[in-house]
Amino acid sequence: MESQTILENDAEIDFKEVSRVLYHHRFFVLKVVLGCFVLAALYAFLWPPTFEAVTTVKVPESTQSTSNAIRQLAMMPTGGDPIETYLQIAQARSVAEYTIQKLKLGSNTEFPEYLHFNDPTGQKLIRALQKNVKVGNAKQSNVITVQADAGTPSAAAQLANTWAEGFIQVNLELSRESAQNRYQFIHEQLTEMKQKLVSDEALEKNYLDPTHEAQADEINYKWLLEQDQEARIAANVDDSGIVVMDAARPPDLRLKPKIGLTLVLGLMVGLFGGIVLALLREKMQDRVKQEDDIQRATNLTPLAIIPNFRQKDGKDAFSTTERFSPKYLIDNPYFEFSAYRESFKVFRTNLTFSHVDQKLQAISVFSSNPEEGKTLVNSDLALSLSHTGKKVLLIDADLRKPSISILFGLKVDKTIGLPMLLAGKGDIEDMIVKFGPENLWVLPNGFIPPNPAELLGSSTMKKLIQDLKREFDYIVIDGAPILPVTDSVVLATYLDGVVLMGRYDKTRRSEIHRAAKLLQAVNAPVLGSALNCVDMNRSSYGYGYGYGYGYGYGHDAKQKNDQVTLNKLN
Repeated sequence: MESQTILENDAEIDFKEVSRVLYHHRFFVLKVVLGCFVLAALYAFLWPPTFEAVTTVKVPESTQSTSNAIRQLAMMPTGGDPIETYLQIAQARSVAEYTIQKLKLGSNTEFPEYLHFNDPTGQKLIRALQKNVKVGNAKQSNVITVQADAGTPSAAAQLANTWAEGFIQVNLELSRESAQNRYQFIHEQLTEMKQKLVSDEALEKNYLDPTHEAQADEINYKWLLEQDQEARIAANVDDSGIVVMDAARPPDLRLKPKIGLTLVLGLMVGLFGGIVLALLREKMQDRVKQEDDIQRATNLTPLAIIPNFRQKDGKDAFSTTERFSPKYLIDNPYFEFSAYRESFKVFRTNLTFSHVDQKLQAISVFSSNPEEGKTLVNSDLALSLSHTGKKVLLIDADLRKPSISILFGLKVDKTIGLPMLLAGKGDIEDMIVKFGPENLWVLPNGFIPPNPAELLGSSTMKKLIQDLKREFDYIVIDGAPILPVTDSVVLATYLDGVVLMGRYDKTRRSEIHRAAKLLQAVNAPVLGSALNCVDMNRSSYGYGYGYGYGYGYGHDAKQKNDQVTLNKLN
């Protein structure tokens, strides 16, 4: 099955993967949590507080009798919810205007949130006030609540009580206006009825011999006379029927921000946001952080985890001001019992047993891009193989940027190197250099040819490898990176085994995936993968390579070890 990158292949993220990602980004998550907590604390302690006060009023359970009378006289059908009518009145602009005038909002310093409104029409001030006052009703009751928000407890109580007072006053004015209109209507009807009775020439006769019409007129006149008196009284009544049940008092606690709840929410939002951002960051970075990343991207079996050579026992072995040349790593006793040195023993063992039914002689560790440490890995792998007593040859086949000579501290001229051998201009016995007492020979390169890919893909190269197999047990070849050029891709077809390597937190999963596809396209014998330069301080692998038996880090010990290494190099 064709391999996919982790971004394409991972429909589900298991708990192990999530734990690894969160552990790797733990400091980032912590920063997000602290940032959200600080913002929540700033909001909780510095944001102007809001207090809420509530006034409850009781309204009549039904419309007044006068209203029913008007409907009866006007032949209007009864209907509508009176409580809903009261709610609409309680939210009316006239109530807001009454409150503004009574409390002198816009100039009263006790209500600073309304001081900046300079609208001549007052509409902005009214809208701002209406946003801070909420009117509600308990279902199936005739109780209305007025909730008012303000910056201080006393201001909130004043606002709620004044709004309720305005509601009562507006209802009273409406009742008076309604009663006055009713009185005028009844009085007009009474006047017409009186004129009808007076103008009736047969009024006396009708009394002696009353007809149904005369009796009806007389009854209506008497009834209208009674209603006229009631309407006159109602027009002068100073009571809307609405009473305050509980006047608002200054609240003890703020409505918002609530300090405890805000801080807890800040932590929760920070934690959740940090986790989500960490997962997104991991996806966007597309970096290999563990062997599973490479395995998902390439479908190759992991063969080695190589720690950062600048660390020992999980700590940085050197200060930032101390330059440590990579050549000191070549068989340096300073790292004899370190995780870095032990990882190559594991690498050597896994590589040897990766294909037990096939003899592996010509092998190489390839990288996707430059500066991923392939030259150092190939060199230490060759050295580790030589420790088994086998005869090993390390060839510098990076014909564009050779660096084996720099790593081993060798002086090489242009007459030495693989291009010269392939061109038939010299013998290999005159070009290879034996490294110290080990069974390791090195073929450096001092000449950069104009056609590296053609040389490495030639039949001469294939024949050279076959000839060298008869002289050496292992041939480790250091080639160019795969993605920038095709040199290593064509070279891989002549080898017995290839390992595709990625560098911790540098190589992208998409890049190593493309490199694996290129090798698969030419049927290269890819044995597995390796992860180089793993940061043991940040990764979750732990320290399992025999720590605790190494040399000390004193200045004298360092000088002694460096001198041993220089003697070997010379």
